[in-house]
Amino acid sequence: LAGGGGRVANGPQMTLVLDFRTAGVAGHVKDPELFDVDPLADPLSYRSVPRWEWDNLVHGRNVLFGTHGFNVDREAGVRSLAGFGARLGLGAGDLYIAVVWPGDWWLPAINYPFEGETAMDCGRRLAAWCGNRVGDASSISFVSHSLGARLILEAIGAMRKPVKPSVRLVCLMAGAINNDCLEREYVSTAVSADTIKVLASRADLVLQLAYPAGDWVANALHPDHPQSSAALGRTGPVRPIAGKLSQPWQVTDPGFGHGSYLPHDAAAPAPGVAWLKAAAFVERAWNRQSETWPV
Repeated sequence: LAGGGGRVANGPQMTLVLDFRTAGVAGHVKDPELFDVDPLADPLSYRSVPRWEWDNLVHGRNVLFGTHGFNVDREAGVRSLAGFGARLGLGAGDLYIAVVWPGDWWLPAINYPFEGETAMDCGRRLAAWCGNRVGDASSISFVSHSLGARLILEAIGAMRKPVKPSVRLVCLMAGAINNDCLEREYVSTAVSADTIKVLASRADLVLQLAYPAGDWVANALHPDHPQSSAALGRTGPVRPIAGKLSQPWQVTDPGFGHGSYLPHDAAAPAPGVAWLKAAAFVERAWNRQSETWPV
């Protein structure tokens, strides 16, 4: 990707950001815009990526979309997702895109029951964007944290079938979504993906305590998905899916909580921080390597 001082696509100073937000904090959903962002700059600056530039960039690449979950503002989302993507060891034929969306509000937490619909709205808009923009890619893949699972599963479900280019990998980390979603609500999405990976932790107190109550309220307000008492990101899925989803999916590290999967910023991490293990798991999944939790 030319411009921005000669920066190279997915290089150390550059992250592609697909932005669904009308504001840096709270705001509403809008059709996405693609930007070139230096995640280490303060303040962040956004350069719009023109269509011709994107078409040259995506041609023949394996595209990986990464998105955050609930209660993350625009700046935090960009910096966190950029830091995570930088640790995935993607090759010259790969392309990483951070997806930021308005799942936050001025008063944290009280808006959670309403944000499932926000995530689904963004997912449908992402499907439409991909339908117009990624046809020349070699493949597309998705990695999500928390409520971002609903966004990407909705996106894949809304894409024209058969999905072209193919969905190579779906990785759901700490999914704030029903643990049977791949067998019920999003079964067609599961069919479309070549490989599905799940990371779950029974030490995730957010999903243990807050998810059941929030999901009950969300279902009462917006009856768009089945009621469930357990989150995918805590228990893992109900069962494996032959040829698609296999164990392991349970994180074995004590104290690995809801905030352990993604970094807080784009700076180089200190050795041993928890999210590096999640990034290593996703990197191995991307490279079709062994399915073990890193030690």
